[in-house]
Amino acid sequence: MTKNFVYVSLALALVCQALGWIMAGYWPMGLIVLCLVPLSLFLLERKFRPITALVLMVSVLTAAIGLWLGIGLSLALLAVVCALAAWDLDGFSRRLVFASAEDDPPRLERQHLMQVSLALLLGIGIDLASQSIRYAFGFEWALTLAILAFYGIGVLINAMQARG
Repeated sequence: MTKNFVYVSLALALVCQALGWIMAGYWPMGLIVLCLVPLSLFLLERKFRPITALVLMVSVLTAAIGLWLGIGLSLALLAVVCALAAWDLDGFSRRLVFASAEDDPPRLERQHLMQVSLALLLGIGIDLASQSIRYAFGFEWALTLAILAFYGIGVLINAMQARG
């Protein structure tokens, strides 16, 4: 069941990306991205392992360039979220093959799908909320966010050093 969601997420990511480019007026780029849909699905069917990572990378790069050129934020973000979901579900389905009967693979699959669905809904909900809220941040908020970001990076580095 997870494999079907990989196909849908991968196709949806590229279609959303192509739609964003076409709607912004860059139809040649949109057609190029749209041509990647059957190619990526074919490579996924042929079990080419890095295809979901490549689609995620292409999706992030084309979304970033597209945002710079003026494509819609919602479509770009939806494309990246779907590509991330496809990458995650593909990796999970590969790991699920090694699960024993004692691990209850159907329960693990349901649990993972619920977690991914919750993360996707939360991400899309935040995207929709951010589209409707207009607030200009002052210098104080920018400074506070920068301090929190540096603190978070420091905590992450310390945790990685303690584990290694």
